[in-house]
Amino acid sequence: MSWLERTRARKLLATIGSCSFAILMTAGVVWASEGGQSMWPDFWQRVLNFAILVTVLVIVFKKLDVKSFFTKRTESIANTLNELEVKKEEAEKTYEEYKQKLSQLDKETDRILQEYIEQGEREKARIIA
Repeated sequence: MSWLERTRARKLLATIGSCSFAILMTAGVVWASEGGQSMWPDFWQRVLNFAILVTVLVIVFKKLDVKSFFTKRTESIANTLNELEVKKEEAEKTYEEYKQKLSQLDKETDRILQEYIEQGEREKARIIA
């Protein structure tokens, strides 16, 4: 799914969600203004309206191909996690290499210091003798 298709899908879902929210928020006002008559005279009209709404939503979601969108999104997330796992392992290997190099550097520093001390002692002994 391209960037443009995702953007269109998001806009469409936002529009549908906004309209649904507005309809639900105004429903209370509509019910409050109603008289005390029975609900049965317009029952089938409401059932028909609901069926039309469900049909439209099903058609819209089939055109958007929501199932493949979520499948692709799941695969994308799984691939990203796998890539991050590989990068994490590489970073850990690099960390261990540098840690080993630093420990070798400490040993090398101690060896060089010891060598200079021994040279100094030999030079001191040569000067005194």
